[in-house]
Parts: sequence; C-alpha cells; structure tokens
Amino acid sequence: MVASTLPTGTVTFLFTDIEGSTRLLQKFGSEYPGLLTAHAGLIREAVGASGGKEVSTEGDAFFVVFDSATSALAAAVAAQRSLAIHGWPPEGEVRVRMGLHTGDGTLGGDNYVGLDVHRAARVAATAHGGQLVLTAATVALVGRSLPPGVELRSLGKFRLKDLNEPEEIYQAVIDGLESSFPPLKTLDARPLAVPLILSSFVGRAAELDQAVELLKSTRILTLTGPGGAGKTRMAVQLATDMADQYQGGVFFASLEAVSEAENVPLAILDAMGATRSALAAEPRRHLLDLIAGRRLLIVLDNFEQVLAAAPLLPELLTAAPESRLLVTSRAPLRIAGEQELAIPPLALPAVNGRPTAASLQSFEAVELFVERAKAVKPDFMLTDGNAEAVATLTRRLDGLPLAIELAAARVKLLPPEAIVNRLEPRLLAGGGRDLPSRHQTLESTIAWSYDLLDDNARCLFDRLSVFIGGGELDQIEAVCGPGLPGDLLDGLAGLVDQSLVGRSEDNDEPRFRMLEVIRSFAAERLRVRPEAGEIADRHAQAYLELSQLAEPFLLTKDRNQWIERLTIEHANIHAALRRALESGDASTAQCLVGSVWRYWQVKGLLSEAEEHVTDALALGGADPQARLSALAAAGGVSYWRGNVEKTSEYYLAALDLAEREGNKRELAEANYNASFVFDPDQVEKSLEQSLARLEVARALYEEMGDRTGLGKVYWSMANSYGASDQFEKTIEYSEKALEMFGDDRPFDRGWAYFTVSWACINLGREAEAVDSLAKAMSLLLSIRDLSALGLMLGAGVTVAHKLGQTERAAHMLGGLRGLLRQSGADIAVTQRTFDWSIRDDGPVMAAFPDAVKAGESMSIDETVAGAISFMQEVKSSLAGA
Repeated sequence: MVASTLPTGTVTFLFTDIEGSTRLLQKFGSEYPGLLTAHAGLIREAVGASGGKEVSTEGDAFFVVFDSATSALAAAVAAQRSLAIHGWPPEGEVRVRMGLHTGDGTLGGDNYVGLDVHRAARVAATAHGGQLVLTAATVALVGRSLPPGVELRSLGKFRLKDLNEPEEIYQAVIDGLESSFPPLKTLDARPLAVPLILSSFVGRAAELDQAVELLKSTRILTLTGPGGAGKTRMAVQLATDMADQYQGGVFFASLEAVSEAENVPLAILDAMGATRSALAAEPRRHLLDLIAGRRLLIVLDNFEQVLAAAPLLPELLTAAPESRLLVTSRAPLRIAGEQELAIPPLALPAVNGRPTAASLQSFEAVELFVERAKAVKPDFMLTDGNAEAVATLTRRLDGLPLAIELAAARVKLLPPEAIVNRLEPRLLAGGGRDLPSRHQTLESTIAWSYDLLDDNARCLFDRLSVFIGGGELDQIEAVCGPGLPGDLLDGLAGLVDQSLVGRSEDNDEPRFRMLEVIRSFAAERLRVRPEAGEIADRHAQAYLELSQLAEPFLLTKDRNQWIERLTIEHANIHAALRRALESGDASTAQCLVGSVWRYWQVKGLLSEAEEHVTDALALGGADPQARLSALAAAGGVSYWRGNVEKTSEYYLAALDLAEREGNKRELAEANYNASFVFDPDQVEKSLEQSLARLEVARALYEEMGDRTGLGKVYWSMANSYGASDQFEKTIEYSEKALEMFGDDRPFDRGWAYFTVSWACINLGREAEAVDSLAKAMSLLLSIRDLSALGLMLGAGVTVAHKLGQTERAAHMLGGLRGLLRQSGADIAVTQRTFDWSIRDDGPVMAAFPDAVKAGESMSIDETVAGAISFMQEVKSSLAGA
C-alpha cells in the first residue's frame, strides 16, 4: 500500500490471523494454499466493501486500516459471517481471530508507527478463532451505529503484554455465530503478581532477549549490576513478558526490607498471597509445600543483603523442578546452577564530533532521558541546540538509568546545559515518591552497597577513586596496596561482586573501573582519609613510570600499541600531572610532560600540550634532567604549533642547560634540537649555526654507536640545506638518513621521504616528488601521526595546484583544513617549504569552494587515501609522458 493513500489522524486498525494455522498446514499439506487463498478472498471482499485499506499481510495475518470505526466494525462482522458459512472441507474450518482498536494514525514511511498500532495488535492476539474483540476507544466511536444482529459485551479490563495501563475489552456478539469463548489470552489469565510500573520500559532489547534464552537452559538467573542499573525494572519487564509460559503464575518478592536470611521464605509466601495465619511456625516448609510440582517464575529482588539465604534456592527448585528463579542482586549468589547476567549501562553516544538531535535518537541513554524529561516537562524536546548537553550528561552519568532519571527530573527547573554545569551527587535527588527510599537519591543508592562492605573493601573502594577511567592491576597494587587493612585481591573481588567496580580486559591485562557517579562518591570519602595525599602522590608516580616506559616506543613501529595504551590512560595521566602541578612537584610534572609530549603531538592535541608544558616549566626546583626533558618537549610543541620565537627560546635554553649539566646523550639531543632554530631573515648565519650544532651531535652519536641518532642528524642537515635552497644536498642527506633508519622507524623514514619530496618539488622533478610524498603519507598514516599528516597534505595541495589539478587541490585542501582544526598543528617549517598562502583565501579556495567544503567533511583516512591515490595517478601519468 502506497503511504500517500493511507488515512491519517484518528483511524481504526484491524488485525486478523488464523487460529491453528500450523495444524491446518500439517493436516492439508498441498491443499492448504487453497484454504489460505479462500480465506484471503473473504477478508478482502469484506474489507473492500467497507472502504478499508490493506496496510500489509504476513502469512495468514492481515493488517487493515479504516477512517471510520463504524466501517471497521461492519467489515469485521461481515468477514466473520462469510468465514462461518464458507464451505470448508471436513475438519478444515478456518477460524480467524480479529481485533479492532481506534487511535492515532501516524505514518512512518509506508507503515503506521506509534503505541496505538501495538495496542491493536496486542488486543487481536488475546482473541480466539471466530472471536471479534474491540477496545473501549472503538466502542465509544461506534456508539449505537452497530451492524444488524450485533451486540457489544464488555469482557472486563485486562493487562496486555508490553502495555502499562489495563485495557477494557469488548466482544462483538453476532447473531447466528458462536459467542462463548475461553478466557482471553491476556496476562491476567494466570497469576501475575509483579509491580505495575507506569513508566515505559526503555532499551535493553538485547539484554531481554539474552535473558529469555538463558531462562530456557538455566533455573536460577541472577541479574547483577550496580545500584541504579535498572535490574529491578528489567526483572519486572522480563517476568511480564514471560508470564504466559508459567501456568502456575509469576510472583515478585521484594527483599528490600528483609535483613535476616531466615525471613526470606516468609517474604516469598507474602508475595504469593499466602495468609499469615496459615504459615504457622514453619514458613520454609509451608513454602516448599505450596510450590511443589508447580511451574512458577519467582522474582527475588535485592538479594545482596541476604546472601546467606542462597542455599534456600536449590531447595525451592527441587520442590518445583519446572519452576525458574529470577534474582536481582548487586553480587552473584555463588551457588550451583546459577547463571549470572551482568546488566550494563545503557548505550551511550560517542565523544567524537558535535552531535545533533537526529544522531542521538538511537541511543538508549538519550531516549530514557528525553522520555523522563517529558514526564515532568511535557514540552521538552531534544534539539540540535541541546543535543551536545544531553549527550554530555548521559556520558557523565555513565548511562546509569537511575542517575539519568534523577537528572531528567531536574529539567522542570533547569535546562540540560545547566544540569551539566551543576552536576554533582546532591543534584541527583528528588526521585519519584514511589521509588524505594534508597533510590530517592543517587548517593543513598551507592551508600546502600557501601554499607555492606567490610573495612578492607571500604578502604580499597575509597582509594580506587584516584583512578580516572579505571586502572590496570599493576598500577592499582602500587597505588592502593601499601597500608591496606587486608588483602588487595580479596578486597577487589568483593567490590566486583558488589558491582561497585567493573572488570574488563584491555591489552590482555585485567582492568578495573568504577562508573563515574560511583567514583565521585568514593572520592568524597577518600578526601577525608589521612592518607589521601599519599595515595594521589603514588598515583602520579605510577603514571609517570608508565609514560616513561612508553616514551622510547613512540617513534617506532610498535608505537600504535603504546599510543593505544596511553589513550586508555589519558585521564589518569592528566590526573597525575594535575596532582604534580597542584602539589608543586616540579620534577614529576616536568618529567611527565617530557615523556608524554610526543603522544600529544601524534594524537593532534597540541593546544592541550602547549598549556601543560607551560604550566610544568613554571614550577621551580626540578632536577636538571627533568627540566631538560620538559624544555625539549616545550620546544617540540612550539615547533609543531608554528611558534618560531618560542621554539628558539626553549631549544636554546635546553642546549645551555645540557652544556652545563647534561650527559652525552642529552647534549647530543639538545644540539640536534637546536639545529631547528632558524631565522629566515639570516639564512647564511642560521645555516652555519645549524650545521655546527649538528656536527657536535653527529660526533656524540657516532661515539655512542647510535644509528638512529645519526639518521636524525642527517635528516636535519637535509632540512638545513633545503632552507638555503641547496636542494641537491637536501636529497643527498635525506638518502643518508634513510640508510640509518631501520624499518622499525616509520616516523623517521616518513619524514626523510617527505624531505626528498620537498626538494624534488623545488627542483621540478615531479615524478620523484609524488613518489616520495606517497611513501611518506603511507608511513605516517600507518602510525596515525595526525600532526605530521597535515604537513604532508599541504605538500599534496601544492603539488596538485602546481600541476594544474586545481579541483583536486581544493578537495585535499578541505581535508587539510579539517585535520589542522583537529590537531592544532601549524608548524613553522611550512612557512619556508610550500606556497602556504593557498591554504586560506588563495586561488584554490576561490576557484572551487564546494570542493573545499566536501573535503572538510571527509575523514582523515579518506583524505589521506585520496591524496595517496592522486600521487600514484600523477606518477603513472608522468612516467607515461
């Protein structure tokens, strides 16, 4: 059905399907399609006569819509009459169940969307073959306009699957047709003693499906997770969804107020409606007798505080082998037959890019926030204007449902942006009065779990808050282990069991992490402990050691794995640096920035790096080696930022200090770095100074037998000669550098090839230039060096423009502009390497602004891959010429 022909507004939906279609198919085999065709013809004839529109069919089911409730009822009655008098073969009568519901007809594509469609389908599913049922909404519109020989009979109010409010259902009693049917197939057909939760259930589709599958093969399923993760809400939804599979009923026993294990049987009996007078003095025996032989689903909520009662559960299942137990607990029960299912936080939007309302629609955490915000502020909408604040808020709350619901309740007073700015545990209060007291505020929810810990676990819990984004076991032992009241691994296991700490595998090493809202709670408690400062200092030392361990690998072929590890630990490195700066520990701060600056450069975080090295160098009292390291870092960052004056200041200060305090390696490195101090207004003098410093560095590296150091010297010589337009020598020394750099040095080889390309461009040797530039780009892309790739792309733009390929140049220019914004790179060497004026408002931008814009929207990988492809095309073209 074409969507434009379907009615909208208030419409009436009709759902039909054949009862026992599988039985008919098995019985009649090849004759069944004929029965199906006859059935379809009768349905379509009745629908067409009343002006109905067929929306879709699936197997033997019809979905039809009418713009009039009266017409819909007339069509359904006519169809039932036609089906009843049709000449079906013996034992082949086709009996069809039908359901009508009137509601909002909103189209999404070529079909209807919204709650009313689901309600209509659920109502139809309650009926039996030959039965026609209607909702009160349809009955109200039909009024007295009933087809001849038809009466409407109220069957009562019923709870339907996935719907919160009970639905009053009517039956159409049609003269001459069967009017007596078994009870409707609703949730009320069996005992269903679970809480009625009025708010809708958001997300968790994958977890619900997994839980349903697990309950087919396990008899005790424990849903675990931290307080506020939504365990209870999911258990209620799961029990409601599966109610029709348990003839004995579904019962929900809340253990919130139960503090003694021996009182658990009494709580279950209360949930099952047993009267207190009947329990006598032996509730355990009475419970076993009551459930014996029955097929039940019993939900045991909040089991963490009565874990001693866990041995009761196998007894229950021995008495009722067909029953299942669904448990919610912050800790697993550790009993035979238990299957644990951890309930993760809701799906969160990624950090990358600026989000829009459309891009956030599919994330569960955002969906929950928006729905709960509308509950307190009906006109609240997710817009492009507040999308970033909502995304930030849900991420800051780690996708924890309770935290999101409490934050959403504040939308009545504050917009999302203001909630983000004021986010703290005290703000996350004021939950609904129907919530358990421990869920009224987030802090009391976490405190509930904290109070269940022993002294050792509490101390460890507080100390772990120093880790931002979690930590690996080695760092946790070094930071938290000394002076702990008990065994660290025992305490850690207890925290994991109580869902206060999560465990994952990163780099094949176990990593332990708190949700941010839980970490904030723990940090408040660490702050008042006497060892708080000592813990922060040990944390800073641990991440200084990790950074120093990574530093030698950041320019090698193994650097990607170290970059990945530093990325995982970036928040901890920040925290370590902040601690060193705040405590005035100059040596730690300067060693740390010296070790990690290359990571910031590679990741395109140069603005951040500039701030950090400046703050670290502002501290006095560091040992000379620490200050040398920081000065070299500051010079490197300034070089990449394009600040010639600062580069000279830092590199010359480092050289002066190395000459006074440094060892051979530090002196060689300082001379090498100082060779990049270059004054374009005094080319000859700068070249002379640069080459003199490089000769000192070369002699020292030769003495130490350092081939990589020699390669760096040759490469810097190549740059120095190039700056004075001696491009043949540039190529000569670049090739010497390539001989020194092994295959394990992709960074250095990439730069050497780039320098060859630069010289060849200036010598008019385009084929060699593009070949070397493609090699350089490939090497730098393989190690994800965003800052360096910016310069490579600048070269690509220049080459394309020089060859008359202005539109290709414009496309690359767009990608370059996007990369430069991300990385903050703007290195000084570009000022004397290429015609950089084309970058901003030159001829390329003016000629093809749309191509520039298209390039800006591309990913870095797409931009660089396109540039490499262009270089290869140019090379082939020039070779053919």
